[in-house]
Order: sequence, then structure tokens, then C-alpha cells
Amino acid sequence: MTTLRAFLEPADFEHGLFPPRNFELRGDKLAIGDAYTSIVSLEARYDRHTTLYLDHNNPNDPFKLLSGHTNAILSGSDFPEPVELLSVSMQADRTVFLPRFQPLQWRRADAATSVSAILVNGPSLEYANGQLSFAVDKYTIKCREFQSARDFRREARLHKDDSIATAELVMTATDGNPINADTALTELTDLSRFFTFVRGSNSAVGNLRGLDANSAPTFAHLGFGKSDGFWSERNWCDEMVIRQTPEIYGLYRSVTSEPEARRVLVRALDYYRAANVGRATSPQLALVASYAALEKV
Repeated sequence: MTTLRAFLEPADFEHGLFPPRNFELRGDKLAIGDAYTSIVSLEARYDRHTTLYLDHNNPNDPFKLLSGHTNAILSGSDFPEPVELLSVSMQADRTVFLPRFQPLQWRRADAATSVSAILVNGPSLEYANGQLSFAVDKYTIKCREFQSARDFRREARLHKDDSIATAELVMTATDGNPINADTALTELTDLSRFFTFVRGSNSAVGNLRGLDANSAPTFAHLGFGKSDGFWSERNWCDEMVIRQTPEIYGLYRSVTSEPEARRVLVRALDYYRAANVGRATSPQLALVASYAALEKV
């Protein structure tokens, strides 16, 4: 059985660059068709673009296991649902898998008193002294920027297309009630999407770790969403907006609580992002996207 302490902690991401160290993920069964291997240990790792890969050091001939089939299924007591794996590389002593859906869910039944996550390519928090705190219904989410992120921003163009771990997010319940795995992923993903307002392009959140009051493991979401490159063009956001994002986020959540308003605002946000991401290579496209964003709101 995998323990949460085998997974990556915030300290593993403090230096900013991917990949951090490898970690172990264990399952009760790895099956492809009728063939299977029991009690498997997979070496998990992220590549430089935050994609999660799982390496299986095959005890037997891997070609016999994989012959005639495409995907593998990883299952066990730690996985709420079987995990479908795509084989992307196969050698005599190692098979490399890619989870078809990321983040990958590890446990779900036990709730947590706190949840930590890593923010990739987040906005600069320099003008907020590197920290922000967001009130989310009955929860608080604190965002702490890594020192390394500030160093990378001084040479941001050199890391234009890179994925950089820029901050840690910590979510706690203000009423002391536990936080379940689905709520944690939804709330933290929504916050990372909101950061598009101040950054001008997408950030991503991942590597969620749930802990109980005794720091024992409860659940994890392994892997990251998709983000745009680390460097982006300057946009309308200034230092005052950065400091006021907790208040703005409250208004954002109020608007998006109504389905139709959410649809309009999210679509406008998509056009706004497209305008910022595309203007370096296609000013005409960026202008059209900007007009589209304005028309939506």
C-alpha cells in the first residue's frame, strides 16, 4: 500500500523546475486483458510540462503481458476507480505508462482537515508580499509564492514555454468540518482558473495532498491540469489588482454561482486568455478575441 509520505511534498517543488524527484505508487493489480501482474510498484514522475508518467519495471517479459492489447488497468484498494493507463514506451526491462485522465485519484473515502496543492505558472504575487488569502464559502485558501518563482520571472523569456511551480495553495475549513477530495479539487481548480484574470493566461493546479488532524494521509490527486507557458505578455493587471484579488474573487464566485452568468463569464475569460496568449504571434487574432470577450460581457 502506498503511503502519502511517498508522494511529493511542497518542499520538492520549492526550486520551481520540473521534474522534481520521483515517487512510488503501488497497486494491487495491473491488468491488460486476461493477463495481469499482482502487487505492482510503479515509479511515478513528472516531465518538464507536468505530465505524470508511471514506470513499471517488469519482472517478466513485458511483451507477453502487452501482446494484443492497448491499454492497461491499474486497480486496488487505494483507487476509488480503476485507472486506465496508455503504454507510451516499452523496453525489455521497463514499460512506461501515461494515465489516460489526469489528475489521478488516490483514495476518496476519508476527508481531510487541510489540503495542500501546487500552483503552476501562477501570477506574480510580488506586490502582495508573496502571499494571498481567499475566503471560499466555509473554506480558506492561502497562496504562498515560492522565492524561486521571483527569480525565474527576472529571466521569464528564457522559460517562455516552461512549467514552473510558482506557489503552494493550502486549503482549510473555517468551521472545522472535514474537506472531501472532490470539493478540494473543484475549489482549487476554480481558483487557479480565476488567476487567468490577473495573469492573462492559464495557470494550473495539481499534486493535491489531503491530511487529517494528525497529518495522516487521506486522499491525493496526482497530476496537473493544463497551463499556458510561464512567460506571458503584460496585460491590464497592475499591482493594485493583485492585492485586491481576494475581494475580486468573492465577486467572481458570486457571479459564477448562477449557471448562465457562469457560462458567459467563462467564455469571456477564454477569449481574454486567447487574446493575451496569441498577440505575440498574431495581433489581428488577438484583437478579434479581445472584441469577442467584450461582446460577451
